[in-house]
Parts: sequence; C-alpha cells; structure tokens
Amino acid sequence: MIAIADDIRIELKFGLLAGGLVCLYMLVEFLLGFHTTRLDIGMYSGYGASIIPFIVYFFALRQWRLDRGGGFLTMRQGIRSGLLMSMIVAAMLASFMLMYNQFINPSFLDRNIEVVRVALEQQGKPVGEIRDTLDYLRATNSFPQQTIFILAGVAFEGVLISAILAYFLQKRPPVLDEV
Repeated sequence: MIAIADDIRIELKFGLLAGGLVCLYMLVEFLLGFHTTRLDIGMYSGYGASIIPFIVYFFALRQWRLDRGGGFLTMRQGIRSGLLMSMIVAAMLASFMLMYNQFINPSFLDRNIEVVRVALEQQGKPVGEIRDTLDYLRATNSFPQQTIFILAGVAFEGVLISAILAYFLQKRPPVLDEV
C-alpha cells in the first residue's frame, strides 16, 4: 500500500492543489457577484479557471522530473501524471458543483438561462428556437449531465495540458552505445 501511495504522491498533492484552487476560484467569482448579479462578466471569467491547472501541472511535471524521473521525463510519463491529476481535479470539481448548485447558489442555472433568453430575444430569434435552446440548456445542465461533462471535460483538458507541458519539459535519458 505504501508503494502505491508513494508512486502517485506527486499527482495526489498537485491534483488536490489544482482542484482546491479551481473550487476556490469559483467561490471568489460567486462572492464578486459573477454568478449572481454580474452574469455578463461571469460568462467569461470562468475561463480563467483553466489557467490554474496549466500552472499547477507545470510545477507537478517539473517536480516529477526532478524527484522521480532522475532528471528525465518522457511524454508518456507526463501524460500519465497529468491524467491522474486531472482525474482527482474532476472528482473534486464534480463534488463541488453538486454542493454549489444545491446549497451555495441554487439559482445559478436559472439566472444563466435567463441571460441566454434575453440575449436570444434581443437577437430577434424565433420563439420556437429560443424555447428549444433553453430546453437544451436545462437538460445539459442537470446533475447527471453536468457530472459527465465535468468528468470527461476535465480529464480531456488535463491530458491535453499535460501533453503540451510534457512536450516542453521532456528530457529523455541518454542512449548508451555499447562498444
């Protein structure tokens, strides 16, 4: 059991850090009103949370290369590490979003749908198209759908980020020629 824990210690530490920071970022957005009264800003500010895993994964892969890789990191090792971290982040974020939508800001979805409805009306969209769009938003933002999107999306984002970072941080061990 100790060997397994030691094997993923870096991923666990940085995965928990990234997940915690993303959840904290969302809480700060809420406290600033980006999820309640200033939804026009909140529609864009959420993308800033994507910077957090990029920065955290960079330091994680760098530490992996120094501590476990003996100064070396391959693409495969970097992507594996990123996938493990992103799975931790995804589980944390899915759990957080359940609590957020149930207890912290239960009207979050309704407010966002209202912003979309007003925007579609201002664009002169037909009533049927507006209704279909709002029904789609309600369906895709239900708890089961949101959980699936978070788990799949964060895992994909983590693999993509770690692949990019591993490409730049990779350092292969030298090949020794036998004479």
